[in-house]
Amino acid sequence: MSLRYALLALLTAEPLTGYDAAKRFGGSVGHVWHAPDSQIYPELRRMEREGLVEGEQVRWGPNSTKTRYSITGEGIRAFREWMSTPLDYAPVRDAAHTVSRSDVCDRITACCPSAARSNGRAPA
Repeated sequence: MSLRYALLALLTAEPLTGYDAAKRFGGSVGHVWHAPDSQIYPELRRMEREGLVEGEQVRWGPNSTKTRYSITGEGIRAFREWMSTPLDYAPVRDAAHTVSRSDVCDRITACCPSAARSNGRAPA
């Protein structure tokens, strides 16, 4: 999963500031995936430029504002498309896990006859 789609998923629930998104992210998947603020804020700004989210300045304290992001229709479409796309990878298979047990024993017998004798598979 990319950070972009994780943020879109969070924003489908409600509009959030970057700070709130970082807190929610940390509380939901933070035990398996860490996204620092240095990644979250730039990604939100990129998503805004691309029309996936819309930023609105909201009052924060007496003299300041912060940006609260909402998902747009385009963001919802992109998120739904991503959710409905099947994963595009095949499981990686290690050659050691695809060799049969008898093949392994035969290989051991071929390279180390004394090991084969102790396992009852002495070479013919």
